[in-house]
Amino acid sequence: MTEYIDILIEQYGNDLRSKKLANFKEFIVYFFNYWGQYDQELFILQKNGLFTYVLSEFNKMIPELYATISAPWHIQKEVNSREIIYTTRYGVGGLWNVYGEWLEFDREKIEITEVAKILIQSFNSL
Repeated sequence: MTEYIDILIEQYGNDLRSKKLANFKEFIVYFFNYWGQYDQELFILQKNGLFTYVLSEFNKMIPELYATISAPWHIQKEVNSREIIYTTRYGVGGLWNVYGEWLEFDREKIEITEVAKILIQSFNSL
């Protein structure tokens, strides 16, 4: 299982590096679309109490991934590794929790792209 999850996360990183995302909103859409293609597998993990394990593995590689992606929403100044860890934990943790909510309660009712629209609409009202 660990190997499978690591492969998914590695593929996510490779795919993300090839994207030219203009802003955080595009990233939100990308994030949900990417993980949405694995909703069956992740739903099974979730039902067996292993969904947070995926997040734990994801958190291990996010700081390294952050450094390899040029994104306009990244911290613009020189930062230390603690700032990157806090920033990435905040972003990924929030998105992962929303994705988990959709998996558990709404995946058969609404498309994952609708969840992305809900979040973007919420961010726009801030």
